Amino acid sequence: MSRYQFSVWLPDDWWLFDLESDRISDQVERLLNQTAAIDPAVAAHRGKLEKLVRDSLRTARGQDLTFMAMWGTWSEDLPIVANLTVAMVDRPSGDDSAVLMSQLTRKAKAKVEVVRLTDIDAAVVHSRYRDVGTHPQYGGKFESAVWQWFIPTPDDRGFAVVTASTPSVILENDFNELFGEIVDSFTFEDPITAQPPDSKSTGTSVSGGAE
Repeated sequence: MSRYQFSVWLPDDWWLFDLESDRISDQVERLLNQTAAIDPAVAAHRGKLEKLVRDSLRTARGQDLTFMAMWGTWSEDLPIVANLTVAMVDRPSGDDSAVLMSQLTRKAKAKVEVVRLTDIDAAVVHSRYRDVGTHPQYGGKFESAVWQWFIPTPDDRGFAVVTASTPSVILENDFNELFGEIVDSFTFEDPITAQPPDSKSTGTSVSGGAE
């Protein structure tokens, strides 16, 4: 599979991380400093939120993801955070939309449907479900709302798997609308070699792919 460049819109206050950088710790420090300067809730709980961000990045780097963006603040005793990641995966032989939908429904007991994105000329399989994880910031076990989009690559040999999630399930409908807007902006560009930026942006192109 070719290595593809893609672009996706992000709100101004999201944090975009360069997962290939050896200075990712500096990225976290700089982006949280910027947010704490304008968000008193982040400033008051800076250490706890930073741990969540670093734990999420550690997991992302262990999963060989192409792209990761986050947003976070604090409300009363709990963080409000959201993640968006992209992974490039090969398409199994003969794995059409119907087969993929069946697999996802069985695996996660998810609501699965075929959707269309504005700039993608192909059927996109969308999955929405709840997952369970553990983290001390949430008092141990917690539930997350998860969304996934399987976007076929232009050569139809793989997928860009866009995954969005938030443990703030009380805000699930609000995040559902936001994530829908973000993913609807997803588009593939001409294959090129580029390094992803490491700053927040209202719109950015990030390289990703697999050989």
